[in-house]
Amino acid sequence: MAAKIFENTAAGMAAALAIADPKHLQVMPARNRIVVLTGDDLPAATDPKSVFLSRLQLFEGFLLVGQPLLTAAEAYIEDQKINGSTPRIRSYWKTCDRFARRHAYINQLRIAVQGAKTNAASLAEMDQVFVLGSGYEPSLTP
Repeated sequence: MAAKIFENTAAGMAAALAIADPKHLQVMPARNRIVVLTGDDLPAATDPKSVFLSRLQLFEGFLLVGQPLLTAAEAYIEDQKINGSTPRIRSYWKTCDRFARRHAYINQLRIAVQGAKTNAASLAEMDQVFVLGSGYEPSLTP
């Protein structure tokens, strides 16, 4: 995978900027990290509202933003598959294989895993999930 993660410090930024172009930098102050995507992992789009992610890309986006977000999202999704308040919600999380940032159920997930973050920080975090996940393709070699 062509994603590199650095600490959000002057030294981390210098190391991130030193990576050869083309690259995409995503600074995440709340997580104190900088994610640099290169090669095949360059985002397909930088506007999260125009992105559709596969299930694999969605989970990769969660992971790139941070393991705690991935863990919280996985727990929420598994719960909604069984305990979602409507059959449509349960079906969405069980069977959907294409996710858009603008889906109402994605926003419900965002709110559920927001934690102590502000609403603005939570919105920006979910936008990052979609931008960072958009460039992910699984490697053809192990």
